[in-house]
Amino acid sequence: QRQMCIRDRLSLSLGYRNRYMRFGLNELAKSNHMSHGAAHETKWRFLPKSALVLNYNFDWTFYTDCCVSSGLGRNEDSFAHRILGGYRGQIGKKVAFSAMVGWGFGFYRDDDNGPNFGSLLGNVGLSYFPTSRTTLSLNGARTFNDSIFGNYYVDNGANFLASHQFRWRMNLQAGLGVIGRTYSGLPVEGEETQDVIDYEGRGADGYQSEHTLFTLLAKVDQPIGRIFSVGLSYTMLVDSTQFLVTYPVDPPVNDVSEFTDELGYIKHTAWLIGAIRI
Repeated sequence: QRQMCIRDRLSLSLGYRNRYMRFGLNELAKSNHMSHGAAHETKWRFLPKSALVLNYNFDWTFYTDCCVSSGLGRNEDSFAHRILGGYRGQIGKKVAFSAMVGWGFGFYRDDDNGPNFGSLLGNVGLSYFPTSRTTLSLNGARTFNDSIFGNYYVDNGANFLASHQFRWRMNLQAGLGVIGRTYSGLPVEGEETQDVIDYEGRGADGYQSEHTLFTLLAKVDQPIGRIFSVGLSYTMLVDSTQFLVTYPVDPPVNDVSEFTDELGYIKHTAWLIGAIRI
């Protein structure tokens, strides 16, 4: 990433990002993919602690180990653009505020049934500093991302975060949130995939899957000396959906020719972190 400042008021930044995700072999290989992306931000500080911001992000996602022909349950390559503009700054001694609004585009050119994405995006955040060591934040956002289940998913969510730094420099953070997630462009059974018999649940008639997710976060880290830091983080994600997908069993096993899977889940993630600060 490269950043340039002009007379301390106008700043420009440009960055490149790359991600490769591998899920495995055989059927799981359909989800192996790579993304190339670029991110740009222009920020004009019109007051000492207030700025107007313009963001542009681009991502090209392509699946590396899947099918060329349609009808095999393949995931589609995509081009995504996100453009947002707004305000970021401090509005008082103890309050910071940010608001960004814009538009997103997601193009799935190899998918004859679609859909492409084209809709409003945005985020808003309010932070309050009751003391110099404590921060309370309330955030909301509407985002979209490429998905290995369908074409893409849209998140409409909000979260609350609280953080505090103790006198011995230990940092503690905790938060919770709720997200309404909609997957769009599920493979059409019998046409785009032979691996699905039926969908049942919210949004199924439009080849969508609608989910409600709850999140819980806790994190603590302790600097040791000037450059070392150790920490522990825990995240819980609960998907409360009752969306059902029915798959064929071929060949049948004990006269069972199909089975139904419920997509709800609970995910626990814990990290032990060691870092060197430079």
